[in-house]
Amino acid sequence: MMIYLYNIILIILSPIILLYLVYRIFIGKENKKSFFNKIGFIKTKRPLGELIWFQAVSVGEAKSIFKIAKHYSNKYTVLITTSTLLSEETVSDNLPSNIIHQYSPVDISFIVKIFLKHWNPTIGIWVESEIWPNIIYHCRKNNISTGLIQGTLSEKSLKRWSMFKSTSRKIFSDFKPLIAQSQEDINKYKALGVNKKIELYNLKNNSSLPKINKKKRYELYNKIKNRSTLLACSTHKGEEEILIKNHIDLQYDIPNLLTIILPRHPSRALYIKKILHKNKLSFATRSEKILPDKNTNVYIADTFGEIGTIVSCSDIVILGGTFVPLGGHNIIELCKLSKSIICGPSIEKINDVMKLLLKNKAVIHLKNTEKLSTTLISLLKNYDSIKSMGSRAKITVETLAPAEPYIIKSIDKELFEKKNAYT
Repeated sequence: MMIYLYNIILIILSPIILLYLVYRIFIGKENKKSFFNKIGFIKTKRPLGELIWFQAVSVGEAKSIFKIAKHYSNKYTVLITTSTLLSEETVSDNLPSNIIHQYSPVDISFIVKIFLKHWNPTIGIWVESEIWPNIIYHCRKNNISTGLIQGTLSEKSLKRWSMFKSTSRKIFSDFKPLIAQSQEDINKYKALGVNKKIELYNLKNNSSLPKINKKKRYELYNKIKNRSTLLACSTHKGEEEILIKNHIDLQYDIPNLLTIILPRHPSRALYIKKILHKNKLSFATRSEKILPDKNTNVYIADTFGEIGTIVSCSDIVILGGTFVPLGGHNIIELCKLSKSIICGPSIEKINDVMKLLLKNKAVIHLKNTEKLSTTLISLLKNYDSIKSMGSRAKITVETLAPAEPYIIKSIDKELFEKKNAYT
């Protein structure tokens, strides 16, 4: 009954959804390929044989499954679907050419049917939290096994799913495998009534070391090596305002301060420039191939694939997604670069590793933003503490066990059982 009501609502809203996708093209968040993929136009031919499909949504989820995707690409056709332009570039730059990327279909019934008829996956594996009812419904109707790995639920998502508890229980209970990324997430699935065994493995525990371009690092570092450098990594709207105000507050105590802002979505550079103009701060923009000079207050790192290079040049890293209520982004890859890291109040998505880092005094967790300036002044006046915290962070995350072998074993078990059902 719920799926029919859901589809009636989608039919009513479909013109608005289409117009919204068109609007996203004009603001640079979609392109021609993503638009047509999302409404059911598929040009890529499906190879023969069994196909494993991973639905990964955005950059973080896509990066977390790289090793698993490579493993299965040796034996099966692997399809990865994502929703953002940056995620497509991330997949293309980091995975073998035999792994297929496509944009995720809009969750309208006839579009989902076109997608599934074309690709006909043996198993569909969802990564993290982007669960769409029509895709799940039609997968199970067509005997396509579904699994969820790196599963997580925000408090907002939990409240939304709780409104349809019987449907939610059915959807999550039928995932094979169902693997959560934290004990807190397991508790949330249990609160929805899921009474099956839920495994616990976090793919981000074994995040790869971000790539560093040695030539570009040398060029940037030579420009800023004599300055105190603060990097805000993967920021969102609301966080840039905090960091720009913080720079203004700090520049009297730390006169040679350079703040680097690396937005989660590079297309937001224009918005950041407007704030900087308003506050009369000088800035340089990396996408314009401009390096900061001694008079640059803020450097906007609005390019793709350069996190490792930018982070390696910085003294202190402020983790984005923690100063607005998003739960934080991957902290482990920053720890692997031996960086001193400051997180804001919102750490729900990284809570387990934060507990370990805090226990080892390898990260700073601020309960409110008001303490950011005083904390930074204290750190920037004691470089030994910055280095020692970064070293502890690296040592701490190196103790985390990789999750890939266990997750592959769980997926293999489902694939094996499905094959046996046909024999």
